[in-house]
Amino acid sequence: MNGKDEIFIFIDSDYDASTGYMSETIGADKLIQITGQYGIIIESTISNYNGIDNDWNWISKVDTATANDYNEIEVLGTDGNYYIHITSWNSEEDIVEAEGVKRSQKAFEQADLVIYLKDLSQPFNDEERREIAEFQKRSGETPFILIGTKADIEADQEWRTEFDLKISAAEGEKIKDLKEHLKNRALENKHYDASSLLVTSSRHRDALQKTKEHIQAALTGLATGMTGDFLSIDLRAALNELGTVTGEITNEHILDSIFSRFCIGK
Repeated sequence: MNGKDEIFIFIDSDYDASTGYMSETIGADKLIQITGQYGIIIESTISNYNGIDNDWNWISKVDTATANDYNEIEVLGTDGNYYIHITSWNSEEDIVEAEGVKRSQKAFEQADLVIYLKDLSQPFNDEERREIAEFQKRSGETPFILIGTKADIEADQEWRTEFDLKISAAEGEKIKDLKEHLKNRALENKHYDASSLLVTSSRHRDALQKTKEHIQAALTGLATGMTGDFLSIDLRAALNELGTVTGEITNEHILDSIFSRFCIGK
C-alpha cells in the first residue's frame, strides 16, 4: 500500500518442525523481516518466536545488517549468516523483479545527483529518517540533496534536520534558487577539458572547424594590423558557423560590442 516491499523469512534454527511457528513443513524459531523500496533495503530485523498454538508472537526484535545484490540477500544473524536467493511465487527466478532492482541500483550509481523530496506539511517519521540515512550512505561521492517541499504549508515543528532548500511549487518560492543549486551541485565534481568533449555530429564538427578557422584568420589579421572592417568579415562568419551548432545566430549587438573600439570605414 505504501509502495514498499516486505520479505518475511522463517528460520528453523533447531531443525524441529514440531516447535516454533508452523509454516509449510518447518517450525520457525526465528523471523527475518526486510523492508525495501526501489532495490534499496530500508530496514532489516530478526526476532524470536514466543507464541503458543501458532499465534503471531515474535519477541526480542533487533536490527540486523543486510545487503542485497539483484536477487540475492545476505543477512548477518546473531548466530550465523543467512544467504537467500529470491524467486517468484511459482518457484521460478523473478527475472523482471531482478532486472528492475538491477536497473534502479545502476541508475543510483550513475546519477549526477541524488535528490530526496520531503513534504514539509507532514512531520518526519522513523522510516523517512532511515531512508535518508540509507540514501546518503549509498550516494558516496555523488552529491545528496535534501529538499523540503510545500514550504507554504510547512508544519510548525522543529525538524532537527538540515535542508538544502525549502521550496513551494504552488507559490513559486525559491524555484530559481533550486535550479541554480542543482546545477552547481551537479557540476561541483566535474572537470571538463578539451580531451573530455566529444562531438558526434559531422555537421557540428565541420561548423566548429570553420568557426576555428575564421577566428584564427581574424587573430592573424589583428596581429598584422588589418582594419576593423576586414576583421568583422571573419568574425561574422565565425558567429554564423557557431550559431548553426547552438541553434541561434548571434545578433548585431555582439558585433557592435566587439567593434566599439574600432573605427570601421564606410
